[in-house]
This record gives sequence, structure tokens and C-alpha cells, in this order.
Amino acid sequence: MLPLVIPLVQAAFALIGGGIKAAADAQADADNLRELYRSAQLEDAAAADTLRQGALLAGLKRMQGSKLVAKQRLAYGASGVDAGVGTPAGVMAETSAIAELDAQTLQNNAVREAWGHTEIGRKYRVQAKQLSDTAASRTLGTFLGMGGTLASTAGSLLGGK
Repeated sequence: MLPLVIPLVQAAFALIGGGIKAAADAQADADNLRELYRSAQLEDAAAADTLRQGALLAGLKRMQGSKLVAKQRLAYGASGVDAGVGTPAGVMAETSAIAELDAQTLQNNAVREAWGHTEIGRKYRVQAKQLSDTAASRTLGTFLGMGGTLASTAGSLLGGK
């Protein structure tokens, strides 16, 4: 009778241990998946915020350029020069063009930075998908191992060695 009990106890402990391991692995995987998806969401938010900041900074740069052109126009007018023709007009046009170039540079930089955030978010999602796939395989492996233990115990109890 005692020789039958020992393999049953071993099998019971193996099954309980396998179940506990499967549950712990599943919880850890769920926690990691939540963290990866949360990180992806934060990167998405950072991308959107970067685009908003870029648009705001570009708008401010355009306003600064317009303000400088207005100061130039006032200075030319105060000195009695017609600001609408010749060199004064050229200077103000160049000032406007440089301000616009600066604004576009700010927007382009924001787009590049936002793209970086978007790519990081995409990588987090890929990692989450890979984790999800490997988690399912690991769980299946644990349960197959438990089934193997059970089959081995049954075989030894039935006289096979």
C-alpha cells in the first residue's frame, strides 16, 4: 500500500506546484502586458503633445517675425523712408522669410520627435504581442508537463517502469 502512496503524493505535489507556477506566470505576464500597453499609451500622448508644442512654438516664432517687421516698418517711417519699396521692403521681406523658415524648422523638428515617440510606442506594442504569444506557449508547456507527470505516475502505478 505504501509504495502506491508515494507516487500519488509526488504527483499531487507536482500538479499543485505546476498550477501555482502557471498562476504566478500568468499574473506576471498580465502585469507586464499592462505596463507595456501603458508605456505605449504614454508615448502616444508624448507624440501628440510634441506636435502641439511644435505648432505653438512655430506660431510664436511667426508672431515674433511679424513684430520685428512692424518695428522695422515704424523705424523706416519715423526716419522718413518709404518702407514699401526698395531696400526697406527687401529687408522686411527677408525678415518675414527668416521667421517663416524658423517656424517651419520648429514644426519639422516636432514632427521628427513625435515620430520617435510613435516608434517607441509601436515597439512597446510589438513587445506586448510577443509576450502574449510566449505566455500562452509557456502556460501550455506547464500544463503539458503536469500531464506528463500524471501519465508517468499512472504508468508506474500500473506496473510499468
